[in-house]
Amino acid sequence: MTANDSRAHNWQSIREWDGSQHRAFEELCFQLRNPAPPGWETIKTAAPDGGVEWYDQAPDGSAAHGYQVKFVHSIEGLIPQAKKSAATVGENIANRKIVRLEFLTPFDLSDPTPVTPRGRPRTGARERWKKNVAQWKEQLPGLTDVEIRYVGGGELLERLTRPGNEGRQWFFFERRALGREWFQEQVTLAERLAESRYTPEHHVALPLARVADACALSQEFLRQAVRQAQDLRAAVDALLTEMTWWQNRYPAPEDSPAHEALSQWVQSWTLPLREGADILVQDLASASARAGVPAGQAAAVADHMLELLDECGGLADRLAEQPAGTDDAPPSPLPQSDAGRAHTASESAKALRHGALARARGACTQVLGLLRGSAAQAAEQGTWLLLGEAGQGKTHLLVDAARRAVDEGRPALVVFGQELSGHRTLSEIAQRCGLGQMPERDFLQAMDAAGAASGCRFLLIIDALNDSADAQNWQSELVQSPPHPDPPAGLSRGFTESRPEPIV
Repeated sequence: MTANDSRAHNWQSIREWDGSQHRAFEELCFQLRNPAPPGWETIKTAAPDGGVEWYDQAPDGSAAHGYQVKFVHSIEGLIPQAKKSAATVGENIANRKIVRLEFLTPFDLSDPTPVTPRGRPRTGARERWKKNVAQWKEQLPGLTDVEIRYVGGGELLERLTRPGNEGRQWFFFERRALGREWFQEQVTLAERLAESRYTPEHHVALPLARVADACALSQEFLRQAVRQAQDLRAAVDALLTEMTWWQNRYPAPEDSPAHEALSQWVQSWTLPLREGADILVQDLASASARAGVPAGQAAAVADHMLELLDECGGLADRLAEQPAGTDDAPPSPLPQSDAGRAHTASESAKALRHGALARARGACTQVLGLLRGSAAQAAEQGTWLLLGEAGQGKTHLLVDAARRAVDEGRPALVVFGQELSGHRTLSEIAQRCGLGQMPERDFLQAMDAAGAASGCRFLLIIDALNDSADAQNWQSELVQSPPHPDPPAGLSRGFTESRPEPIV
């Protein structure tokens, strides 16, 4: 039990997040959720949510368990809100097959004595809940076969106080620290400490700044990645539509191996190429602070797609370069109609090569460049080490990245090497930020909770490692063997060091 455990019993002391305590309680319940059944997928919804905040769905979509959070503090406040959500679930049952619906609230249902002091019958909160649930299942369409459960504050408190949740207790029930105003104050302090190394009046946007945003998995970075993958899929669809038309319009003659090879490519690779484009869109669309970005895996898919497109281009060039009636033509002259057809097929292949195929190849090259770039690598690994000579603008770049993150509502901290010893880094940072003697594990979990609540990673930037009291210790402390071999998904780290080397 930590010093903040007593606050966890009073759910009304939970901090505001995203403008309300309800949003904070909803996010905490999601972070404390029980694991989905093996093989099932957990999906967090957005408004309109169909009556649930999130749901676990079976692999074949035949069943789902839905979860609805209500930050109310009495049965009187709960019943009308729960009824409305249950009705929405029932109305949406054909699209989302909810078979179990759980309501999570910060209070427990009472089982009072059966009579009042004057001897009158008394209906307890639990009995009222069960009675209303029975009525909903009977009267509201779609709920007949839905199991409706209740999870109260006692069970949620038991989950919250399990080992490993100390940081969540600290984050959600310490109202001010790690809140938005607090982050604003911290980045303002970092700007002052940077002094002449941070000059916003001379700021120039650099492509390198995108790496910091990617490291934190900002929503804008993810949107751009998905948009590029969708552009590739559209270009591939357009190409394959034209290639299929070409094959149907110009059947391959027996006397043209070049024509036959291109037709065979269309038959063999249309489906795999389209599936590859779909996989890229799905992989990038599902990327998040929790799931990460499978940049290496996606790059392998894009690389294979580029090989197929280049093969198609080579075959199209081969056919386009073949004069009608020569090379692959038989010794005897072709009939005029066949020669005209061969020439038309060749010209059409050439047009495809410089039109739809070139556009698809360009889109694929763009996606591959993104996936193999520094930004995608930082997004996948959650860590970025920036090296460069003093005076090249590293501090300005990173302080600006933190300011941009905080202004967008994302959690970010900048700490300078001269303020740290390089030993027990996270505890030192917590103390430097006014959080007291906080165990590293608790601070790490609190940062993870802040990142998860913001839908991104917590961006922790340590500038000028070589200025710390024991600079050599960083090599083992953070770079080679971090103190937490499995850092939470909601935390990313950026480090800089001044060296007589180019920025990498």
